[in-house]
Amino acid sequence: MCAYLTLSYDRKYGYVIYCTKCKHLQLAFGCLMIHFRNEEFKGFRKVVNEIMEDYSDCLDSSVKTITIPTPCEGLSLFLSPSEVGVLCRIVEEADSNLCANELLCLFSHPA
Repeated sequence: MCAYLTLSYDRKYGYVIYCTKCKHLQLAFGCLMIHFRNEEFKGFRKVVNEIMEDYSDCLDSSVKTITIPTPCEGLSLFLSPSEVGVLCRIVEEADSNLCANELLCLFSHPA
């Protein structure tokens, strides 16, 4: 049975949770929910950050023009620059909290 830890939450857009048992992550954003293995999430985070850098000068635009690939075959996100900004914030917060949790686990288990 899964035991979820909330890594990031935005009431309007979605969340990222992590199962401490099976070590998978779940991103809910808009009307989509995507499951990731840890390495897939890290890769997705990198792609989102690269796209964020490319569109940083037009983050106030609400016109959907950006396609973000996912690890799921045939599934991409189609977002506006402002939505990419929110997604980037959620993913970054989740990654920071995941790293912090991994560090805490190292210190809570005696060697």
